Amino acid sequence: MKSAMVICRDTVDPVAVLAAVAHKRGYSVAVAPGYAQITNLVGRLFTVMAGESDYEQWDEEDRNLLVASVEAPNRLFRGFAVECRWERLFCELVSDFGAAVEDVWVVDSDGVVWSWDDLDPERIVL
Repeated sequence: MKSAMVICRDTVDPVAVLAAVAHKRGYSVAVAPGYAQITNLVGRLFTVMAGESDYEQWDEEDRNLLVASVEAPNRLFRGFAVECRWERLFCELVSDFGAAVEDVWVVDSDGVVWSWDDLDPERIVL
């Protein structure tokens, strides 16, 4: 399955926000604690896995490890996985998510860090 890691502020409930942006597009959403499966109008799936993970909140020491071109605000963050076979659907929903909450990044399967407002379905690797 194709996937990527999405990073957002730890105060954000990614399942709730992504469910809300998907509903605005007319997509169906099935939700369970820490998970959501979004189905677009042609039956393509976008699965959010935001339950407990191996990723701890970032601290000040972790901020120093970020790539120099990525500026992270002085806040705590969390990561969650998204599985999706379609880059265009992935970019569409994560862009909507980013517009709703800001401070969102994606780490794609090649390890490239993307800002939510710079996602490119032609270049991102899921």
